[in-house]
Amino acid sequence: MDARSSTGSINVKSQVDVLQKMSEGVRNASEARQFHIDELVELIGSDEREIQRSLYILEGHKYVSPMPAGDFTSKTWHITDFGITAIRSVGVSPRLFL
Repeated sequence: MDARSSTGSINVKSQVDVLQKMSEGVRNASEARQFHIDELVELIGSDEREIQRSLYILEGHKYVSPMPAGDFTSKTWHITDFGITAIRSVGVSPRLFL
């Protein structure tokens, strides 16, 4: 079953996938590296528009931040400490994210 509704809303799985990739191997945001949207597209196997929509939604929750901060036209993004905490919570209880 697809996480998209019939109205075409964002795929929650894509948001989780983005956070998982951006948080791999890090304990906090200061250890995390920056990701270019094209790299996330390749790693996740989704299209750029889907990844960009996921990043915008995740930014609204303060889970990721564009680099430089506040530049929403940026193609480079960074996970925040809130994002790392959120993805760890998903691992414990996936329903928390939905």
